[in-house]
Order: sequence, then structure tokens, then C-alpha cells
Amino acid sequence: MDDEQRSLFVTAYTSILIAAWSSELYVRRLQDDPADAIAEHGLEVPADCTVVVVDQIPPTHEVPNLDVAVESWREGQATGHYVLYVPSTPQIKTGSLSDDDLATVIAGYQVSQCCCTPCCCCQ
Repeated sequence: MDDEQRSLFVTAYTSILIAAWSSELYVRRLQDDPADAIAEHGLEVPADCTVVVVDQIPPTHEVPNLDVAVESWREGQATGHYVLYVPSTPQIKTGSLSDDDLATVIAGYQVSQCCCTPCCCCQ
């Protein structure tokens, strides 16, 4: 898989994840006819190949990893047995801002320097 093919896979895979996380109907279609469901997002597989959709990350990995999905797809291209990892819920890291971080953020705008005297930003 060259860089362009990888990019096309990642774009289609991202679209599939968004659809799966947004629609129960799409998840059911992924389970019932995965080849057709992923083809709608640009991932085509030959008719004689199999597609398995797995809703958990591989047990050998502690966190979701795009490289695992890419490598799995590469293996499918070689073997004719595709495994597509589609976690049942978005895998996101949560965190919090420190008080200093919060103090520098105003309505989505980070204040780095104030040009007036005095204002609410520089007090």
C-alpha cells in the first residue's frame, strides 16, 4: 500500500467510523453486509473476499491505533480476508485544563498579550 492508497483508506475508514458512531442503522448494515456498507464510503473489496467487522480493539493493543487498522487492511489485500476494526464507541482521551490554562482562554480565544490598559483581560 503506497502513501496515496493509505490516505484513501484512512479517509474512507474515518468516514465509516463516523457513520457507525452516528447511526445504529449503519451499524446493523455493517454487521449484516459489511462489504456493501463499507463500499458506500469508498472501501471496495473483490467479490470473492470476506469482510469481518470487529467492534473491539485487538487484544494486543491497549489503545486504538490507526496503524493497526491500516496493517489489517493490508493483510486483507494479500489474503482476501479483511478485518475492519470499528469500536462500538469513539475512543477519545479525556483530560482537563489547569487553572492557568483556563485563565488564558476566553470564549475560545487564547489571550497571549493585551494591547489596552486596563481591560478585563489584563487584570
